[in-house]
Amino acid sequence: MSSLVRDTKKRRRKEKTRRVLLRAALALAIVFAGTSIFFLPRLRVQKIIVSGAHAALAVSLERAVREQISGRWLLIYPKDSIFLVSTAALQKNLLKEYPAVLELHVTRQSPDAIAVSVREREIAGIWCSTLTSGGLDPNPLPQPGSNAASACFYVDETGVAFDTAPDVSGDLITKIIDTKAAKPRLGDAVVSTQVLESARIFSTELENRIGVGARVIELNREYPGSVDVETLEGWQIRLEARTDAHQALENLKLVLDRKISKRQLLEYIDVRFANKVFYKLR
Repeated sequence: MSSLVRDTKKRRRKEKTRRVLLRAALALAIVFAGTSIFFLPRLRVQKIIVSGAHAALAVSLERAVREQISGRWLLIYPKDSIFLVSTAALQKNLLKEYPAVLELHVTRQSPDAIAVSVREREIAGIWCSTLTSGGLDPNPLPQPGSNAASACFYVDETGVAFDTAPDVSGDLITKIIDTKAAKPRLGDAVVSTQVLESARIFSTELENRIGVGARVIELNREYPGSVDVETLEGWQIRLEARTDAHQALENLKLVLDRKISKRQLLEYIDVRFANKVFYKLR
């Protein structure tokens, strides 16, 4: 009797073990069948379509996407499987890597394609820092072609520095000089929108209303919040960043028309105040 019991228990253990092994094999088969979809060529990213970017940027973005989806997860699964691509991670990484891009969206367009739509930052001006390793540049308004140390960047309408720029002067593009700021990282906001708006108005309207162009616009280190406009005639206009630029231009024109006959004798005109204008001759 005891032998019969032992045999029965043994058979039950074998059947239980067999059932466990069958379930494990079935589970592995299901997992393998499910994950095999990650390896299908027609469901892996072959095409990356970039829109809204100029040619060089589009090529660079495509290369960056391919680099980010290359390789394997857990040393097994291909990262370029359309099911394993994280569009959110791609967007975050690309925006961090490309400060010249203002907006970027990544979407799955088809089983084997990713679409990257881009909106680039537009140039609102050139911002330059004259702060060197030894301190402030003693000549904060260097002449074109001089050897004065400066680091210049293109900025967009929000004041973000997004690309390096040449150190140029003239009235073709607004140039802002900051004598206090150190060299920024690309993607940093380096100048306020108020200063940019005043700079834009003076750069575009000064020639039309007064008949003289603006060479550079300097953030005044002596009076925080003040901005100095260096004209092509060599004299300066002093104003506040929060000053109504249109009113300041009207006041400037009024003084020039009524009080100053020889502009070459001017050192500066101060239009920081709405109801008062000060000027100094050389």
